[in-house]
Amino acid sequence: MRIMYALVMLLTVNVCYADGFKIKGKIAGGGEGVKVFLTDLSQYRHVYDSAVIKNGEFEFSGRVDMPEMRCITIYKNDADRREWKSTVKLPIFVDNSSMMLEAPYDSLPTKITKTVPACVKITGSPMNDLYVSYDKGLEPLSALNSELFEKYRVAYYYAKADDLGRKNREPAYDALEELENCKDEIYRYKVNFIKENPNSPVALYVAGTLSITKYGRGEIDKVLSLLSESLRNSAKGKALVERLNNIPVYVGDQYLDIDMLDKEGNTVNLSDVIKPGQYTLLEIWASWCGPCRGDIPHLKDAYSAYHAKGFDIVSVSIDANKEQWKKALEQEQMAWLQVCDKGEGFDGFIVKKYGISGVPSSFLIDPQGKIILTNARGGWLDTKLIELFDK
Repeated sequence: MRIMYALVMLLTVNVCYADGFKIKGKIAGGGEGVKVFLTDLSQYRHVYDSAVIKNGEFEFSGRVDMPEMRCITIYKNDADRREWKSTVKLPIFVDNSSMMLEAPYDSLPTKITKTVPACVKITGSPMNDLYVSYDKGLEPLSALNSELFEKYRVAYYYAKADDLGRKNREPAYDALEELENCKDEIYRYKVNFIKENPNSPVALYVAGTLSITKYGRGEIDKVLSLLSESLRNSAKGKALVERLNNIPVYVGDQYLDIDMLDKEGNTVNLSDVIKPGQYTLLEIWASWCGPCRGDIPHLKDAYSAYHAKGFDIVSVSIDANKEQWKKALEQEQMAWLQVCDKGEGFDGFIVKKYGISGVPSSFLIDPQGKIILTNARGGWLDTKLIELFDK
């Protein structure tokens, strides 16, 4: 039955390719004169088309070389397009078929909507139907993931202290374990979907959403081997292979050496300060970063508790203004090594070398120089240090 369904899907796509796609919208109860955009899923990198709701309808048309994820976007508050609650975000998997969107204007999902309401219907595309089915299966896991993260956040950052001022973070660590188990379940759900739909472009899209780095570089081939050869060899398939292989850091990789500057302006190699035989936290931060500064007391606690047992920290600032960095060092009085990137901000060398998109970013390196944790912050760092040194 599954093979037959896949065959029907492929035939449907091939038949429709000649004519391109058409997306017709029927919007009830409002929105007259409002602009509608067909964008990429990020909603800002690429706008493919635009239309205006007239007499409750709008229409897009075009052609895709291969079915792909796009997004119907409406800025209900056009004066502030950054406002999430008034920005409609409706993912739609576009193939070269005729599709119909029917929805009440006030029920269109926004960027803060957890699920797509049942009254919002997209019909006419088996490919989109498959994506909707995948998304529905993911919804309860995504909701649980959000719930557990909030549970962890509250338990960790608002932990009650005893009479000596020590905080009990055991509830946070328990919540974190549940959270990581949920993330693993999400990963397995996605991998299983790929395995069951190896010929579908939806599976290729899902493969692109996987958080593979924590599972090691060897996981790339395992996942890609689940896709059909034709998908792997497609333009999008090759782009995915290249992107995954070009992610600079996976768990299990050796740390990447880089030149940095000390407070006197001298060049320091990371390999000169990562000491063999001990665990080292590579902390990438900036003086202007509030969360970075806010986490320094936690790093001081971890350093105090575990430095004598074989734990060290190397903090690398990405400050463009080196004087501001030095001022922050005077204010914070951190006991471990402080160095600065030779570049400036997010145009710096360490940002590109490690592929980070924001600060703070932290990597825990083992005594053999291998990265064993790529999100070494808060409870993630605590529980790893407890595992390494207290058990």
